[in-house]
Amino acid sequence: DQTRGFQVINRPWTIAQMVKTDAWRAMVPEDYVYIAETDHILLRDLPNRATPALNVAFFFPYMSAAPERQAAVVRRYYQGDHRDVQPVGPSPAIMHVDTLKRLAPLWLRVLV
Repeated sequence: DQTRGFQVINRPWTIAQMVKTDAWRAMVPEDYVYIAETDHILLRDLPNRATPALNVAFFFPYMSAAPERQAAVVRRYYQGDHRDVQPVGPSPAIMHVDTLKRLAPLWLRVLV
């Protein structure tokens, strides 16, 4: 078991496995998914600004690809200008379910 009974320990693997099943679409009939940490609390309604072509995520300035140490990592996976990579984290994020299905295998390959 890749998660040792705790799915958050290996989120990329868990999401990749989930989107392979038909059951997840029965549980998640919406067109968009909100990905959050287990300790996130919403104090007011969260507007969905995502579209099928645009994901939205929280801005984490300390995750910038501009410093050389981070830039070196980004260059391993991204062929364009590393400064074009937005400093966002995996959570919180909102994306279309089709995007999640496309990204899940890539997320697993890149991060694990």
